[in-house]
Amino acid sequence: MLRPILPVAAAALLVLTGCQQVSDQVAACPTQPPLQSEQRPLPPVTDYEQVWRPGDWIWNGTGYTWRAGAWIKREGPSTQWLPGHWERAASPGPCAWVPGHWLS
Repeated sequence: MLRPILPVAAAALLVLTGCQQVSDQVAACPTQPPLQSEQRPLPPVTDYEQVWRPGDWIWNGTGYTWRAGAWIKREGPSTQWLPGHWERAASPGPCAWVPGHWLS
């Protein structure tokens, strides 16, 4: 009696698994924890121009790690920092982590 039901049950399981994979590719991307407040110290004395890189969350493949803000050597023309974030290039499609970077 159970033999005719097994192929139907197996097919239903495959369909549900496929639905879960598709919903993972259209659902909202993950959100990182809220930014932590920091006090910006005075810049150190150097012979090159520096900009403040605010603290941000870094995705390490399994979770988030906080990277504290720091004065760093200015590289390029921009002084606007875009924190790391998740984005999806196309929907459906997987979310990808975009590390923090200077806007150009």
